[in-house]
Amino acid sequence: MKKIIVIGIIGLLLTISIATVNAKLCRPYIYVDDDADPDWYDETHVKTINEGISIAEDGDTVYVFSGTYAEHVVIDKSIKLYGQDKSSTFINQGRVTINHVSGVIIQGFTIKNEDGDTGLVRLYYSSDCIVHSNNLEGLFIDPPYCIELIHASNNLIEMNTINGWCTWTICGIYLGDGSDNNMIKGNSITECNIGIGIEEGNYNTVYQNTVTQNRLGIGLDSYTEDGPFNDVKYNKIIANNVLYNTEICGIAMGIANNNQIHHNNLIGNGEDGPIGNAIDGGINNKWYDSSNREGNYWDDYNGPDVLPPYGVGDIPYYILYASLDRFPLMEPVDIENVEIDFGDNS
Repeated sequence: MKKIIVIGIIGLLLTISIATVNAKLCRPYIYVDDDADPDWYDETHVKTINEGISIAEDGDTVYVFSGTYAEHVVIDKSIKLYGQDKSSTFINQGRVTINHVSGVIIQGFTIKNEDGDTGLVRLYYSSDCIVHSNNLEGLFIDPPYCIELIHASNNLIEMNTINGWCTWTICGIYLGDGSDNNMIKGNSITECNIGIGIEEGNYNTVYQNTVTQNRLGIGLDSYTEDGPFNDVKYNKIIANNVLYNTEICGIAMGIANNNQIHHNNLIGNGEDGPIGNAIDGGINNKWYDSSNREGNYWDDYNGPDVLPPYGVGDIPYYILYASLDRFPLMEPVDIENVEIDFGDNS
């Protein structure tokens, strides 16, 4: 009889344990809708994004239906935040801060703010996060960054569309204060003061972005009002379209050393200023890929191409401040077909 009771107790405990595990594995999404019928709302159906985050646990998904959400969203849990459709799911007069957390995904929103005290999307002391397929519109934001990484490493910023609307927005994407090993890929950035800026960050990759009609396309520099504090090094600027950034230039290297810059298209940059397509004030920046002897495409390169390998200019392209691209390309690059070694940033 005792044996039967013990077996029964063990079976009951196993049933409870399995049910608990299954409940966690099958935990429903948390849904957010700003204008649903009152009887729609319950413990997993809420009205604001912050409500959804407050009841979420690590690993949960917060799904936001189309609507307009006027709130400052703070994410401090490892969750996925999905908007139904970035063309109709708005975070207005607000921003999103990913704060001291890892493993966050945010996707499918239009985020805009005309008056704020931080970037539209801010990763602060956060890692292994993904910001993917969002529209960001900034006007008079302060500090004026659309996506801002501060002490943020190993993140993916991908396929976002950023419009600063005017050069009050200093950076479309900004990396500062020790933000390392991030991937900035496939974004479209326009009408900012600087499209992509790295002020203190190493081993980052800027890849397959289109940066157009900003004052400066891509800038790397570790100089601040307190003076140079740490050179920006071992970053890759590869296979980007850097187009018609007319006031300053396409790519600028300040106090930035040992970076790789190649297979970019530089077209129509610096036409309203004295610099032209690029300037390099750093040390040992390499404007070509030495492994296949190919550099960048420069629309103002006028050198000959009569010697093999054909398709590469026979004389270098000279960059202001005594740098050069030893292997300038004669035709624009199809950036979608450029592959890179992600493991070698040295």
